[in-house]
Amino acid sequence: MSEPELTTLCEDPSTAKLLAIVSVEQVDRVRCGQPNCGHTVYRRIHVVREGATLLVLGSTCLAKRYETDTALGLARFGCGAGRPLTDAERQLLVDNTEALLARFEEEAALLQAAKVKPLPPASHPRPIKATASTCTAAISAGDALGMGKAMVLCYLFEAQRPNETS
Repeated sequence: MSEPELTTLCEDPSTAKLLAIVSVEQVDRVRCGQPNCGHTVYRRIHVVREGATLLVLGSTCLAKRYETDTALGLARFGCGAGRPLTDAERQLLVDNTEALLARFEEEAALLQAAKVKPLPPASHPRPIKATASTCTAAISAGDALGMGKAMVLCYLFEAQRPNETS
């Protein structure tokens, strides 16, 4: 079967924004929204806002419509093979893509609000003396808890030698 001819190209790619890259199970694939395409996609489903229109495109149609598959830059939500969707999210993608994007925005806002905010300077704990290995252990523990290095504060001071007293 030959590739369908894509007659609809984006007139002004500067108006297009890549909002999300999502994926679904192969058995739950969705139809590409590129006019004259008709293919179904399940990995790297691109949600693009072009002016007031939302488009759901496969990788091939995205590349043809915008000249390359990287022309629109990074997606606001999802990356790589795409953020896996639940069954409910997949249904939103098909029935109400705008509602799916609103859900993603809400999740992003909740994650942002959950981030630890820095304490005011007066309430910061006093720095402790720590060795490099103590800091490494603290960072590893933070990583194991999903905190990441940026959230683990560790003040390094010259380590005390075992034969020295405080």
